[in-house]
Amino acid sequence: MRVKPATLFPEKRVTQLRDRRISLGISQLEAARRVGIARQSLASIEQGRAVPSVALALRLARLLGTTVEELFGQPMETDPVPADWASFRDPLPEEPVALGWMGDHWVAHPLEPSEVVASPGLVCGWVKEKGKTGLLVQLSEGSGSLQKGIVVAGCAPVLGFLIQRLNGLFPWQRSLWLERSSFFALQALARGWIHAAGMHLWDDSRREFNLPFVEEMLGSQRFLAVELVRWKAGLAVAPGNPLGISRVADIARKKVRVVPREPGSGAQRLLEREAAREGIEMASLAWAPLAKNHREVGERVLLGVADCGITIEPVARVLGLGFLPLQEERFDLVFLARWAEEEASRRLLGLLRQVALQAELEKLFGYQASHAGEKVA
Repeated sequence: MRVKPATLFPEKRVTQLRDRRISLGISQLEAARRVGIARQSLASIEQGRAVPSVALALRLARLLGTTVEELFGQPMETDPVPADWASFRDPLPEEPVALGWMGDHWVAHPLEPSEVVASPGLVCGWVKEKGKTGLLVQLSEGSGSLQKGIVVAGCAPVLGFLIQRLNGLFPWQRSLWLERSSFFALQALARGWIHAAGMHLWDDSRREFNLPFVEEMLGSQRFLAVELVRWKAGLAVAPGNPLGISRVADIARKKVRVVPREPGSGAQRLLEREAAREGIEMASLAWAPLAKNHREVGERVLLGVADCGITIEPVARVLGLGFLPLQEERFDLVFLARWAEEEASRRLLGLLRQVALQAELEKLFGYQASHAGEKVA
């Protein structure tokens, strides 16, 4: 039997936070600045509409010269919640997870150690046990904001920027971005593990991005696909291009180390197509360690672990790498139809259609965003 989160955590929690802050003469804006959050987020916590993480609660207590227990009361003892497991491997004991509320049940997403270090805010709980009746997850904080948010997966850093903006504007909901390959994101969407998938998958036979894969993977399930951004994908090389790599054929030279991506990812598919056009056998290349995303490809080249790899121009630009463009790509965001009507989904789509945000994406990151939010299918 599934347990609804509302039975585990109250929607509102009375705190002493506001009274304590006012008694010390600290404004809400100043308090928020000093603990590193938005003023709206602090207001939600003071009004009992949001529950702070343990780390944030400790910062607030230190700022106000008191204890977490004094501000928020004794920690609530809660039972672990049942959850579906969003992975093709078995869960590990006490493994950290991100959580998504899929209408009537939780889905737990395993987090790699590198993700926990880079984005500790992704952690929503940990694996409690895996019994005969399924997986149980211990939540690290209240579930109300997670229940109101959505989980988006995809490889492009623009998704992280958008989810962060969404959470800042609407702090009573907590949406999450999982940095996953396009193909895995689409699989996760089809399996009901996430609300939306970002992807850039080119189909050579139909000469089209994404829709052939979406239609095949989702079958009869209805969906909404919108354009998010466009970019150039190509070979990232070290600053100054010391090996003189000027075309794909150059990667076949013996000493050129190439960063691979996981099979099925948009970047790896592009590399395979370009290598085939040049008559290069993939098995003959000198491979560097595998990268899980565009950023890792760029970092491997920047650190000298590899000499080149397929990534997107905005990543190469931010890292100061040389870049050889190979293809312009369209990155789409695909929702199952039933999730497109969620409040957080509608707000995200509304953000995409704002001209000011489109200009921000172009100026800060180099994306082409003038068609962001336009319906593709």
